[in-house]
Amino acid sequence: MRNYPEEIETALLKLADFNDQIADLRDELGKIEVREKMEILFARNEDGKLRYTNDAQRELALELALGAIVEYVDWKDKLRQVERQREELKAHIERLRGEFKLALLDRQDEISQRGGGIFI
Repeated sequence: MRNYPEEIETALLKLADFNDQIADLRDELGKIEVREKMEILFARNEDGKLRYTNDAQRELALELALGAIVEYVDWKDKLRQVERQREELKAHIERLRGEFKLALLDRQDEISQRGGGIFI
């Protein structure tokens, strides 16, 4: 019989690692976003007036600025990859849990058919 509890524990530890990676990536992305937002918020034209005077302009400028930062784009891609891996691992854990429950039920049925006891 497979050692389901150990497999589930290993997968849950890996899930925790993915969660840590995601948190770290989001933190780094957030730092870049804040830096760029500050630059855009206080950007001035040649006349000393604010370059971006409304939220729509600032959002568009931010989107363009972030898209031009190679490090940001790379980390954003990495974040998507790790989030995908995490979701795949969650599905794997659920499958392991289901298989474990079925294995326990099969074992209980096997024992009860031999007259080996009562399960609660």
